[in-house]
Amino acid sequence: SYIREYKNQFDFVNQQEIYKWKAVKQFQDNWDINASDFYSMLDNSLKLVANLLDSGQYFPKRMLLKNTEETPEKIRTLFKYLFDEDYDIFERSELFRSDFKKLNEENFTDLKDYQDHRAVIVYLALRYPERYFFYKQRMFKSFAEKIDYSYKPVAGRIENIGQFQTLCNLLKHELSNDQELLKLHKNRISDDCYYDENLNILTQDFVYAVVRHLESKEIIEQKTIKQTEPTKIQSTEITLTETEIDFTPRTINYIQNNIENKRIGDLGE
Repeated sequence: SYIREYKNQFDFVNQQEIYKWKAVKQFQDNWDINASDFYSMLDNSLKLVANLLDSGQYFPKRMLLKNTEETPEKIRTLFKYLFDEDYDIFERSELFRSDFKKLNEENFTDLKDYQDHRAVIVYLALRYPERYFFYKQRMFKSFAEKIDYSYKPVAGRIENIGQFQTLCNLLKHELSNDQELLKLHKNRISDDCYYDENLNILTQDFVYAVVRHLESKEIIEQKTIKQTEPTKIQSTEITLTETEIDFTPRTINYIQNNIENKRIGDLGE
């Protein structure tokens, strides 16, 4: 039902979220770990990330650039290790966060670094969009609750990343079987967008849309019924009719009826 609603609201969701495909292309076209001016390269690469990194009281991009401006070679080294796929993702993620925190404390003693799991996975998804999915812990938690997923995310836990990857791969399989959705997705990709051949961005977009933009058709119908105002009528519009009460005794074999209904149900299954 959520996939149906996603397709029904595709144009609306796309207007809100198309920036993600543009952000990935911007990063892919400009990233160069060996750039002589690492700060300018990084700034340009992250030019279109919008609220993937900075939003509300959340400023990982701002603090990344501020620290890069102060110590560009140290940040370059951190990214070299983070993007080295020969090492374990959890090990790379935690080392990047801990080393960045120490560096930030040296450069800006009174400012928070904001390099949480969400930020680290954004960097990885920008670099390897065919392998990783943009991640937010609250998004994961809300989606898991909506679909009654077995794993319940807890804020701050590193295993959330692996669990979210697993969930997204399951979802991607379902989405890839919907030819109508694939056609909609393909038609929206313009020259300034990253061509999401592996459907990773599409999969995360679906998850975020369910949490932020959509509700399933069944839920919408239930809410519509609950929110419908009762019709007020005047007492003069009420007509009472006399009904004769029949006191003829009847015997209903509820037990046997239930047995027969169960039999029919089991046959149906």
